[in-house]
Amino acid sequence: MKEILHLGIDIGSTTIKLVLLDMNDNIIYSKYERHYSNIKEA
Repeated sequence: MKEILHLGIDIGSTTIKLVLLDMNDNIIYSKYERHYSNIKEA
């Protein structure tokens, strides 16, 4: 059976945040990174 995953992405004016959740809302992966308003390079 394939596992269903959920990906959340938040691209703000200075940071990018993302989280990957499994079917039970457990965090599999998360990342927080500053892009200093340089969105094209982020």
